[in-house]
Amino acid sequence: MSSDREEQSFIRTILENQLFSWPYVTSKYMFGCFVYLVKGKLFAFINDDDLVITNLDETSREAITESLEAFPFESKGKFIGGWIEVVVSDESELTSVIEYVRKSYEAALAKPQVMKRKGK
Repeated sequence: MSSDREEQSFIRTILENQLFSWPYVTSKYMFGCFVYLVKGKLFAFINDDDLVITNLDETSREAITESLEAFPFESKGKFIGGWIEVVVSDESELTSVIEYVRKSYEAALAKPQVMKRKGK
């Protein structure tokens, strides 16, 4: 799979119009893709032309896999704990996914802030 920025621009443009209206959302390019964070905590990222949602509960993961082309996210042959990759081929599919991205955002926002130790 390639992670070319050009391939990601379709999803990115539409997605960011929505996400940047939510409080505390930032984005950066890392690990070869655009990632979306809330207060520094990852809640979604673009992987090629797919969208990966990182903070869904089991009920939401089951619902999204029943309603959309979605599957557990795999990296280097290993599934990453509960992350879901959603195939997005047009704007209407992205519109359907936003409610799940919002759930991931809210779950990440609710996680306690990790204290960084000084001097380490």
